[in-house]
Amino acid sequence: MARLKIVGIIKENDIIKYQKYNTNKKITSISNDKDNIQIKAIPVCVFLIILCNVVLFVKLFNSTISIKPIFIIIGVLIGFMLLIVHEILHGIVYPKDINVNIGFIKPITFVALASYPMNKKRFIVMCLLPFILGIIPMLVLVLTNNSIICSLSLGMMYIGIISPYPDVYNVFQVIKKVPKGKKVLFYENTLSYID
Repeated sequence: MARLKIVGIIKENDIIKYQKYNTNKKITSISNDKDNIQIKAIPVCVFLIILCNVVLFVKLFNSTISIKPIFIIIGVLIGFMLLIVHEILHGIVYPKDINVNIGFIKPITFVALASYPMNKKRFIVMCLLPFILGIIPMLVLVLTNNSIICSLSLGMMYIGIISPYPDVYNVFQVIKKVPKGKKVLFYENTLSYID
């Protein structure tokens, strides 16, 4: 497993310090953080919100539970606290002896920063693994008929399913732009591959 290190607050300009990889091979950028992927990934976010709403609608249509707003709020807060676990889940996919720095960028962004080339499949797993923080509450919501547990799960589901939307966008970029057989990595402030 990778070496995970909690580094606290990270200045946006310092990201490139944490995402360095030394190689004499050409590194080709496919997406730049300065391109503001949070904005470009909004269609992914909208789709994930619709998915959560469909699950909620189906649950309410097929059961007699009542949703309790205070427990939804508590579930959202728990989901927000689990965002650090979200970043740890990214980090554990990296090979052992790789440094993964986990921190916080103002105003409200948690990050796991590392630079190491991975094959496309492993990179996609790294990006999508945090979805388990939304899928588990979704399953609890679907399979349980306790109003309090369902309300907590609902809040956690929304945060756990929606928060990885930039990661999903990165997956689409990798599938679309990275040639077969190339290794993918975050390099400085870009999503890149090695030629």
